[in-house]
This record gives sequence, C-alpha cells and structure tokens, in this order.
Amino acid sequence: MSSSTPLAVEAIGVKKQYGGVAALKGVDVRIPEGSVYGLIGPNGAGKSTLFDILCGITKPTSGQVNVLGMDVTAMPAHRAASCGIGRTFQRTATFGAASVLDNLLYASFGRMQHSVVQRMLRSSVWRADMAAFDRKARDVLELCGLMQVREQTASTLAYGTQRRLAVRSCS
Repeated sequence: MSSSTPLAVEAIGVKKQYGGVAALKGVDVRIPEGSVYGLIGPNGAGKSTLFDILCGITKPTSGQVNVLGMDVTAMPAHRAASCGIGRTFQRTATFGAASVLDNLLYASFGRMQHSVVQRMLRSSVWRADMAAFDRKARDVLELCGLMQVREQTASTLAYGTQRRLAVRSCS
C-alpha cells in the first residue's frame, strides 16, 4: 500500500479495558479504500469489541479511530450511523417479504423530510423525497450488483446477496 492510498479505516493504538480485563491491547489497523479484509480469531480475542469501536458503538479506553478521514473515536453511535458507518451481524437484517427496492426505501425513511400526512397526500415534499430516493437507489443498486433483482423478494435471495442488501440498507 502506498502512502498516498486513502484509508477507509485506521485504528491507532486502540485499547479497551473492561475493569481488570484488557479486551484490546493497542490495536493498529490500516485498511485502504476499496479493499475487503476479514478478521479471524478465537472466541474472546476482541474481534467484536474492535468492530464495536470502529463503528462507534463502544468507546475505546484509549487510541484513535478514523473512518473515511473522520475521527470517530468520541463520536456518538447515532452520529456515526448518520455518516454511513455501521455494522451488520451474521443474521441478515432485511425485510424478507419486501422487495430489494422496498428494503432500501424502508432504510431511507429516517432521512426523508416528508411527514406521514404528506406521504398520504403525495405532497410536493413527498414527491421530492421519492425522486431523490429513486436517484440514490439506482446508484446503490448498480454499485452493489442488485439492479437485476430489485423487484425480487428479499427472502428469496442467496445469503450473500441478502448480506449485500443488509449492508446497503443500513448505510
């Protein structure tokens, strides 16, 4: 990795203590943008603790965490999530009876400006939100290779495809 490669994730000297137990003892991680890494290790090695710290769910005892150039070390979890930082779990987090496109729509409601009444009346604010969603959804579906299955019910997707949908829906 060259020094000019932008980093997606950087953890510097991350430590986490739970009372007298050291879950992490000075972890350094550098993950370049556009790469995919895995983290393996035995139970109790600190993998979940590290992921919780990287996405802002847990605060480190010391050290620093940068995600896409943002210092997220002390950032509240809800603020990190609003910046697109999140995590998934082994169990997929999709609405199985809904289409791929509807899963993206459900995940977007929190960022929309319209009210329930405006939605029912199909107001100009609702129309603007939906137009913006349609543009963003098309980009996300293309990026994740989900365009061909956008109308397919999420529960019928292969597990790996459901995982891609769950990651895009939460971000």
